Amino acid sequence: MRALLIASSAGILCAGCLEPSPSTDEQTSSASQGLVCRLFCDSNFLRTSTSVGSSSPSCDESTAGLNNYLEDYATNDCADVACGPDVHILNACFQVGDSGSIQINGYATYRCGRINC
Repeated sequence: MRALLIASSAGILCAGCLEPSPSTDEQTSSASQGLVCRLFCDSNFLRTSTSVGSSSPSCDESTAGLNNYLEDYATNDCADVACGPDVHILNACFQVGDSGSIQINGYATYRCGRINC
């Protein structure tokens, strides 16, 4: 049975949780039923995305596109819970030929996590 997880500024809330988790947590929050969910990050295995580029009319848009893509990549690779990711820039913004497009290249490192309730 999967629990409903709600991210908030106070942490992660869990509805439908059956029992509390062990106390070695990174983030903790109590649900309305008094149950606790915790985010655990696997510190043993650092993962790395593929190197990718993002192009758009401006450096800001290209950077935002790269960051969004790498966050989605990590989230999908980790089955919805990625700790991080940390974006590493390989090539800062540069113009692509005469096209007027600005490109940035990079990759992400991250760890997968799990939420126990």
